[in-house]
Amino acid sequence: LRPIEEHAVAKNLVFSKDILPGDYTMLGDTDQLLNHVVGNLVNNSINYTQTGSVSVHLERTNDSILFSVKDTGVGLSDEDKAVLFTEGGRGKESRAVNPHSTGYGLYIASQIVLAHKGRIWAESEGRGKGSTFFVELPVPHIPENLKK
Repeated sequence: LRPIEEHAVAKNLVFSKDILPGDYTMLGDTDQLLNHVVGNLVNNSINYTQTGSVSVHLERTNDSILFSVKDTGVGLSDEDKAVLFTEGGRGKESRAVNPHSTGYGLYIASQIVLAHKGRIWAESEGRGKGSTFFVELPVPHIPENLKK
């Protein structure tokens, strides 16, 4: 996440990571999950946050890996949340804050997450109140005799 952290620092944002100890081994396309899904969500949080902070969290439960990124950015209305993960969908503040937004980043991220049998969603208390994006991915149970 080094370049991402530099992006946040360049905007005078507080950037924090909370990665809980655990085994994050899973089946899937690591490049797509890390570079597109995680990278897109974190970069979006930085791009849509003018002041304040961006916090990344990662934890493992018995059945899943949960990633989240929380920001103090522009926030989302219910109307925004309804279109975010659709093809070409973006929030009302999108073009004003990020003129380079195509509306396809979250759609592609959602397709990657769904292909991995996971789920992706966003929560926000409204415009101007920041948002949190979540990705939950299932972790297959590997029998003890197959673990290295």
